[in-house]
Amino acid sequence: MAGQSAGRDLPRIVGAANRPLAAGDRRSPLPPDRRDQGGRGLGCVAGIAGILIHSFTDFSLRMPANAAYLVALYALGLRVVGLRESRELDGRAAGSMAGSRAGVGAEERASAGDAAREAARKALRRARRTGVFKAAGLVAGLVALLFLVVKENMGFVWLGKYEAARARLAGEGRSLMSGFAELERLLGRAVRWSGNPRFYGEQGRLYVEMAIAENESEAPERRDAYLDRAEEAIRRRIERNPADAFAYYDMSRVYLLYNFPLLTYQDAARRYLRRALVFKPHDVFLNVEAVYKFGVMWDGLSGEEKAWMFGEMRSVWPVNEDRFYPGLVERWRREVKDLDKLKEILRLDPEVWTRASRFFPK
Repeated sequence: MAGQSAGRDLPRIVGAANRPLAAGDRRSPLPPDRRDQGGRGLGCVAGIAGILIHSFTDFSLRMPANAAYLVALYALGLRVVGLRESRELDGRAAGSMAGSRAGVGAEERASAGDAAREAARKALRRARRTGVFKAAGLVAGLVALLFLVVKENMGFVWLGKYEAARARLAGEGRSLMSGFAELERLLGRAVRWSGNPRFYGEQGRLYVEMAIAENESEAPERRDAYLDRAEEAIRRRIERNPADAFAYYDMSRVYLLYNFPLLTYQDAARRYLRRALVFKPHDVFLNVEAVYKFGVMWDGLSGEEKAWMFGEMRSVWPVNEDRFYPGLVERWRREVKDLDKLKEILRLDPEVWTRASRFFPK
């Protein structure tokens, strides 16, 4: 739909750059060919700025319609500037010719006319040289914009191939390890085309999954090697999007898997969990995971960390406890089995226990 809309609207927008104003606007003191040029130029600048600012928080140039609008606005902006300078040159040449006709004698008029014509020829040559440079700049700018759009698009093309390969593996009943080489290659190409943080996120998750598989195969060296690669991918993801809460959550998983089951880096894992909740404090999944993992590591928590956990449950979840506490109980039952330890922890805070107790099986 977006591409079809762009196809319908772009001819109208491009035509507006050179279309004379309607008859009702003839009262303007400006000549018809200069009316509204300033407004058109300002509109082009505002449109380009809006698209570029949006690109800092989203990947809008991946959409062909947005890319087409950006290129069209860029071209129209240069066109408006070129029209203005050309008309200024015409005006100066006309003024020179009028001045030459204002002389009193025939000889003076002829001499002034020759000088005016020479000045006009020089101005025309300068204008042509300027036009060549502007055309080269326009072409270079358009090529650069199109390159960036194609580069981003190709990243998503390879991501699509990666997702299709994963779906094929699942449909054939094959394990992730059997198709890992192909999956890593496809994701690697996506990352090489574009530094989109989503691609690094997919890379990190793939390596974490491989680390889990190697851990289940009792291959700790290969597990930690995959975790090293996962950590690097997630760090790049965070560098490109420092407000990505789930990147911090994925990093906490990496540190919990290192040297498993000794939990050597559990302090770092808890720091990343808390960091994730800074950016998404009301996300049910993240809060369930954080409280569950803090509860599992309860005996190793500092007093400040225990206070933080209860503070989260008191301040965040009174408005959404019907989703949070059932999720926490189910998560604990699935992994730990015995709910007695969770009850013991929650009873340490009477306010939290009052809210949570009704969600435990009788």
